[in-house]
Amino acid sequence: MTRTPFEAIGNFREVTGISTPTGPLRRGVLYRSGWLMPASQKDLDVLGQQLGLARVYDLRRAREVEPDLVTRLSAAGVRHESFPLRRSDGPPEPGTDESALLTGAFAAARPDLAALVCALARDDVVPVVVSCVLGRDRTGLAVAVLLGLLGAPDQEIAQEYALTSEAAAPAQWSRRLRWERGIDAVAELGRTRPEAVHRLFASVRSRYGDLEHALAPFGVTRQVREALRARLLEK
Repeated sequence: MTRTPFEAIGNFREVTGISTPTGPLRRGVLYRSGWLMPASQKDLDVLGQQLGLARVYDLRRAREVEPDLVTRLSAAGVRHESFPLRRSDGPPEPGTDESALLTGAFAAARPDLAALVCALARDDVVPVVVSCVLGRDRTGLAVAVLLGLLGAPDQEIAQEYALTSEAAAPAQWSRRLRWERGIDAVAELGRTRPEAVHRLFASVRSRYGDLEHALAPFGVTRQVREALRARLLEK
């Protein structure tokens, strides 16, 4: 796991070390993160200058997005884009099993996941960071789908997902999540298990056949998948 030290951003890491049939994932193109609002100015400098991020793909609902965060990211040279993942049953309660979160969210979020995939395939926007609140459930689902469309093995996707259980959770970030959202970030991150991804893919294949068929009605064509591979995989 490649970690970047932050003062007030938790569960941030590069998605790396992933193999696919057509080549490994490129370094420095895809990152994932928890809540970015607590970021210090030093953190923002790391995002914009050290990592050279082009986009933040924010998976939260519109009412969760702070205008100040968008302004601060823009000042750091990073564009904020919203791809809210809809849920059929509302926000989860703390402690909800993440297997149920991933499998339960997928069906409702298919159009939103497809929009994110198409945007990433269409535009020259890397590096990108995919983010939500904990950086586990919505972010974990989106990253698993991206890696699945690239052809990564289930086992590698599940292992990448489970790295959240070892994620850095700076004290300032954890305190703000508890104070403002009532979330015990350290406890929640520590519950992350690879079995959640295996159950997700088993559910997708049982219901749709595969990821490609699940997302095809929403514009994820073969051409989009090829463009995604060209954007994210080593040549």
